[in-house]
Amino acid sequence: MAISAKPTRLRFAATTTTSYTTVANVLDVSGPNPARDDQIDVTDISSTGTYRTYLPGPFVDPGEVSFTIFYDPTIATHSTSSGLVNLLNTGSTQVWRIQLAGSSSAQNIQFPGYVSSMEPTMTVGEAVQASLTIRVTGAINWP
Repeated sequence: MAISAKPTRLRFAATTTTSYTTVANVLDVSGPNPARDDQIDVTDISSTGTYRTYLPGPFVDPGEVSFTIFYDPTIATHSTSSGLVNLLNTGSTQVWRIQLAGSSSAQNIQFPGYVSSMEPTMTVGEAVQASLTIRVTGAINWP
């Protein structure tokens, strides 16, 4: 069965034991996108055929999460003092949660990460937006 994307929430906290702050004005969230990028080439001179052979490497790169907001620096979760801009400037690793729409806390995608980039966009006739990226720094807990 499909689930609606509305009202998915993006939240962050300093630790898993503190209360989570919901990021305001989120338009979309994409990721995380883990990948097993490491590979071990085990092709040798006695390999048959013309194809190389591989084993999966020992590590998974946890990837990134990208999201877009209607950016408003007067909103606490966007601000330079306590919000996304502050997290970018300080490089502070947070515990992030993507709470799927209509789900319980057991249906969260949870991961550690830091805000690695932010790009505001100002377009005539549209609200100011910003695209942000979170670099995931560890294991992802999937629902």
